Order: sequence, then C-alpha cells, then structure tokens
Amino acid sequence: MRIFVLIVAALVSLGFVAGASQVELKGEMLAVSGDTGDGHAIVMDFSRCMANELYTFSRVTVDGAVVNRATSDNIGPFLIKNSGWTGGNHLMPDGVTHSAHTLSVTIAADGKILECDTVMTARSVVVTVVNRLLCPFDASSTFAIETMRYTVQGNSIQVDAEHQFQNPEPLVVERYYGMQSMMTDENAVLTPEGEYSQWTPVAKVDRFAKSAAKGFDTFIERSDKCYQAAYMCPEVGLGDRHAVKPDDVVFIGNSITCGYGSEAKSQWVHYSYDNSNHYYSYAAILARELNAEEMCVARSGIGVYRNYGGHEEGQTMTRWYDYTCLYDSTQLWDFSRFRPDVICVNLGTNDLSTKGYDINLYKSAYKKFIQHLAKVQPKAKIVILTSQMLSKTAKQLQIATLKE
Repeated sequence: MRIFVLIVAALVSLGFVAGASQVELKGEMLAVSGDTGDGHAIVMDFSRCMANELYTFSRVTVDGAVVNRATSDNIGPFLIKNSGWTGGNHLMPDGVTHSAHTLSVTIAADGKILECDTVMTARSVVVTVVNRLLCPFDASSTFAIETMRYTVQGNSIQVDAEHQFQNPEPLVVERYYGMQSMMTDENAVLTPEGEYSQWTPVAKVDRFAKSAAKGFDTFIERSDKCYQAAYMCPEVGLGDRHAVKPDDVVFIGNSITCGYGSEAKSQWVHYSYDNSNHYYSYAAILARELNAEEMCVARSGIGVYRNYGGHEEGQTMTRWYDYTCLYDSTQLWDFSRFRPDVICVNLGTNDLSTKGYDINLYKSAYKKFIQHLAKVQPKAKIVILTSQMLSKTAKQLQIATLKE
C-alpha cells in the first residue's frame, strides 16, 4: 500500500515540493524542516507515539502551529475477527498490554544512514520502521511483521506499508485502516471524484461507498492554517479500496455497555476491572457480527440525570459526553473525527434502579440528550435501547417514558 500526504498553506500551490530540508536527529527524535512551496515553514517530527509507542511521524507544524498530530491510528491497525485489534493505537483486549512493538528504526538522509545525533541538509529523508504486531488472543504469537517506509521530501510524506503475516493459525481480517488523517482543526473536506466534489463543512461530511466513487483516490482537508491532501496509489496493494465498508456504529451506555463483570465466574462475584471486558459486551459482539466499526462511550454507574443510587447528579453522561476524557473539561471531543451510521443509546438503568428517582427529570434529560446527539451527528440513525436489569415496574415505566 502506498499513500502520499502533502501539506501546503495555500490551495493554489497544492503540489509536490522537493526542495532541500534541514534534518535534525537527536536520539530518536527526528525533525525534518522545509518549505511548503509558498513561503511557509513546515516541520515534520518523527518519534514514538500512539498507545503502542510505535515510531512514526507524530506531529507536523506549519509556521509553528500544529496542523497534524498522531493522537489516534496514524498507521494501521488490523481488526481480527473474534479476537480484537492489533497495531496502531490499539492495545490488547486487556486495555493495558501493547499489541505491537517497534523492532528497529533506520533513518537515511540522501542515502546516508544516520547513526548518531546529526544536523544536516538533505533533499530526501527515508525512515524505515519495522514493527511486530501480536495476535490479540495470544501476546506470545506474532500476527505480522510490519515494515513502514516514510519518504520525506519538501512538503510531502510518501508512506509505503508492507506486511509479512506470521500467524500460526488462519485468521480473518475484518478491517485494516492503513493510515488515517490526523489533521487538527479541519473545517472542510474536498474529495474529487467522490461524494464531496465541492468544499463541504466537516459537520456535514459523512462517508460514501466505493460503488458511488470508483475513481476516488484523493482526500483534501482545509483548516484556517493550511491544506492537507492524501493520495492513495490505486495500483499498489489496497489502493483499489475493495475493503471499504460504511457500517460504523456508536454505543452510548453504562456498565451494561462497558461489559460489567463479563469475565466473572458467576453473577455473585463483585465488580472489578479484572473481570470486566468490553470485548464480551453486547455492543462489541453486535459490532463484530455486523462487521461494523464500533465506538463505545460508556461508564459503569452513569445515568442520564443522576447516577447509580442517586449520586453525582452533575456528573452524568449528558454532562460529560462532549468531552474527550471523563471528568476533564479541558478538551472537547471533535465529532467530525467519527461519523457513525447508527447510534445506540442504552441509559436509564442507574437512574431508575434505586428509590427516589424522578421520572419527569429522567424524561426531560433524555429528550435533551437525544436532541443533542441528532445535532452533533445529524446523519446518524439513533436507536434507543431499554434495560434488561430493571424491576418489572421500572422497566415498564422506562418503556412508556421513552415512547412519549
């Protein structure tokens, strides 16, 4: 698979620039500084990043402003059927163990291998990274040896990916991302020969199938600072996009969606992080059965207007859904980064499972939350689920309320 990524400050100059760049290597930290082709300074940083601490281009700045940052799956990963993810920003199913490791990094500037701290000028920098991807169900087994080759010239990065599969038993790969755009603060998208042939605000951008855009191979993003374009070579590897499928689902819920006690030996075993695994939750199982990409936003004990036992009425899902991290109001989530086809909401068990609940407050909060979801994800279908863990009376009341 081969992908080109180009960054410029003005669309009129969108194109490949191959001028000389300054190369600075300090330890493993690599910075390649050049020009966008229209008088603006660009710096491409390489370092270990993502959850697996894999070596890749981790940040790009234009005139000192960050325009691309590897906060998610910069490269990879693979989703293996009935097993989980490996590579990229995905950890093993336990949520702790790395699913991939960088084995070696080789950096060459104009054909010269850099073996120590260096500052020099070069027209071309080639970074070759070899990663080991593990089998999600067995950290002692190798799924693949991944070779990523980044060729940096001027304002572009050419990415070549190769995989030597070594899994001991046959496996089914349900999804492979290849590489994702990590542009920051993008506000519009252009896809020549695709669905968005004119500049389209990010809030109105969804996905489209290969059948609707057979010639699509270029993806252009715009921010207030610059433009970024990605071009996938159709003749190399997965460039024909035969694996593209628009079946993404978001689940929003509480401990039921989290996978509360899914690995406990019996229903009487007390909850702990050790016996709870989202991989075995109804949400993850359904997503795998539908061959859909899943995003889960869930927290044990959380509710719509109050949490379990009536506690923390100001710390509910409706309060924190818009933020990247729970209980951290410093960073809002960018909803344009994931546009689902379906949103499943399973909330209310904690609001209604103990005494003292107010059904009118529940109804009001739930209605406002659904309206908010429809606003931030206008093209998604919203499915409301009811709880299987409420008393008969509370469940009937929940169903009647949600139908109103």
